[in-house]
Amino acid sequence: MSRPRLSSLPPFLTCALLLALAACSGLDERDPPQMQLSPGSILFEPTNLGDETSRTLIIRNVGSSPLRIERIETALTTDHVRTDFDGPRSLQADEEIPVRVFYAPTSVEETSGTINVFSNDPFNNPGQVAVTRIGPTPQLQVFPDPASFGTVAEGSSATLTLQLDNVGTAPLIICRAFTEVGGQFETDLDARIEQDDRTQDGRLILPPTEGENGIPFEATFRPIRLGPATGSLVVQYDRIGDPENPCEEANTASRIVELNGNGATSELTIDPCAPFIDFGETPFDATARRTIRLRNDQELDLRVFGAALVPGVSDPAFTIGARPDFPADLAPGAERTLELQFQPRRVGEEQSRAMAAILEVEHTDVEGERTTTRCDIAGLGVDRACPVAVGRAFVLEDPQVRRSDQISWAVPLQTLVLDASDSFSSDGLALEYEWSIVDQPNSAFAGLRPYTIQPENDAFRQFFMPIAGEYIFALRVFDADGFESCEEARVVVDATPDRTISVELTWRNPADPDENNNDGSDLDLHFLKVGPGQWFRAPYDVYFANRSPDWLPENPSLDIDVRNGLGPETITLDNPVDCQFYAIGVHYFDEAWGEAIATIRVYVDGQLAHEQSPGLLRAQNDFWDVGRLHWPSGEFFEVNEVIRNFDGANAAPVSPPSTAEIDALGEQNPCFAYP
Repeated sequence: MSRPRLSSLPPFLTCALLLALAACSGLDERDPPQMQLSPGSILFEPTNLGDETSRTLIIRNVGSSPLRIERIETALTTDHVRTDFDGPRSLQADEEIPVRVFYAPTSVEETSGTINVFSNDPFNNPGQVAVTRIGPTPQLQVFPDPASFGTVAEGSSATLTLQLDNVGTAPLIICRAFTEVGGQFETDLDARIEQDDRTQDGRLILPPTEGENGIPFEATFRPIRLGPATGSLVVQYDRIGDPENPCEEANTASRIVELNGNGATSELTIDPCAPFIDFGETPFDATARRTIRLRNDQELDLRVFGAALVPGVSDPAFTIGARPDFPADLAPGAERTLELQFQPRRVGEEQSRAMAAILEVEHTDVEGERTTTRCDIAGLGVDRACPVAVGRAFVLEDPQVRRSDQISWAVPLQTLVLDASDSFSSDGLALEYEWSIVDQPNSAFAGLRPYTIQPENDAFRQFFMPIAGEYIFALRVFDADGFESCEEARVVVDATPDRTISVELTWRNPADPDENNNDGSDLDLHFLKVGPGQWFRAPYDVYFANRSPDWLPENPSLDIDVRNGLGPETITLDNPVDCQFYAIGVHYFDEAWGEAIATIRVYVDGQLAHEQSPGLLRAQNDFWDVGRLHWPSGEFFEVNEVIRNFDGANAAPVSPPSTAEIDALGEQNPCFAYP
């Protein structure tokens, strides 16, 4: 409200008013005192009942005449506010005094009102300061939330310990706790509440705990079927926290804690074995070979102890050739290979003879106990010659068009052409060709395609090599009578990066039933120049939105960007700067099938310099800060931090390794310091 202007009154009223003011308060004809109160309002934050807090009120005389403060009174809807004012006090022009305002809540209700300051200010008496107090409120916290059990064997169980706390400022009254949805989860929270000394009439009254003296309890996941499972823990509580009227329907709220897990089994697959391993027709005294894969097709680790042909029922014409070292531990999706051989012997003048065997593999089951998986084997010895498989390959981008069954000059992102045209049949019959992939790096699932120059010629196949590693291909040929080559031909290719720095990202989603289709998660690889760089900021962070920046002088590039599935994504750099750190990160851009397990490989001058896994990204916008690569030493400093719900728009500058980490390496490199 503005002050009335004396000059706007009639002269006789002005004189009368000034005389009256002077008579009542002792003011002379100078400007009257003016009281200024700061702040104009006071807010008390929630506190525990009985805890006293304070604020400072400044009273200032901004007029010319002395200001006399007579008393201070409070008018609040509930509770009591006191001050340390011990007046009356007189303030000269421009003089001020601080007054402490104290408040200690005695109820859970909110408070509002005023502080009234009585003085001789003719136009602001009493001066008022609004007072508001937000009532103490309980705040329920359950940690962890969500509660993720990961992968658990069907028929078994897993248990997590959770904690319920009151991180608010008023007592937390738990009315009820129960689980719902799914039928595969349970907790003992209700039992813990019943046994707690703070429980009255079936309701737990939990004072503010500040992370201590809360309620620890256990949650259990017992999968009854394969695949993802979800459930909820519902905790109903009194949102006001008033012990006098607890759990009234109008004041009851619910906290829902997500429970999730994945039911799985541990199953060994022998491939091929549908319905048996078939060697078909094999000439007497010749040796036919088959590559057999032992693969973990489920989502629990298993151990393979060994493989053997069952004695007594297996014809001696069958033997096991090359085999892996046993025992062998297989992660989900991993496999080992062994070689079966069939060398039939002629008996007398017979023209053919059927033979059989049984392959038995010993491994762990879902409970970790030993079990066995068997597969039948069959073959037919015949009196004729096998067609001969001859396989070679060449790199499409190779100007020399070098052909071989052992290629060491391939580079990632090149295309390989497989060539079976030198295969032959001794009786001159036409041949059919069957190329297959025996082994390749994880996430290199490009598949075999027709040769673009001769798409109708089955002797040729084309294959794109997206990442570094070893690729192995097998060739079998069949003559016009369906007679198969006794031995398969092999082509082995080693793809080595030809860039100075090459960073590869691959990933898996254990809950995805088919990781090779187009319905998968999207992880993004980031490569950043430490110093000027911030995550998600151009130009110094290379990722899908900033693929080929110019860093002057460096020119990094995102060579592969995969939007779903297993990856890979690749970023390369040819001209790194000496004494520079480069940061590597992974962002969960688009979640599908839950948790993603990421792997980073860093190649320096074609050699694997660092491999890091697993990066466990559980939800969209999780960010894995992998580490820092130093140039020219090639040293890698792991950070290995996953940031949940990462805010790229407000990300802090990316830091180099700590001085202690750098100093720990000693004087291996004169420029081992942040530039």
